[in-house]
Amino acid sequence: MRRQADYKEEPEMERFRDLQAELNLVDIPTINGKYMWNNRRGGSRHITSRLDRFLATEHFIGKDIFYEAIILLCLGLNHWPIKLEIAMNH
Repeated sequence: MRRQADYKEEPEMERFRDLQAELNLVDIPTINGKYMWNNRRGGSRHITSRLDRFLATEHFIGKDIFYEAIILLCLGLNHWPIKLEIAMNH
């Protein structure tokens, strides 16, 4: 198992994060948890990760749009899907 201090981000992920910053994209957090994947191991071998995410422009996050990202229950798998619900505030 890699420890967090030993982790070096892959070049592709670095480019992705640079693009996200360049485009001013905001990461929409899920409302009912943080991690969508786990390796189903116990103890010190247990690993979780936030694989999926929704990105939006700052304009989308603006005043007239209600949004909610939700982790869905998916029995029998080690990866849970996420859903984005959007509605206009009136």
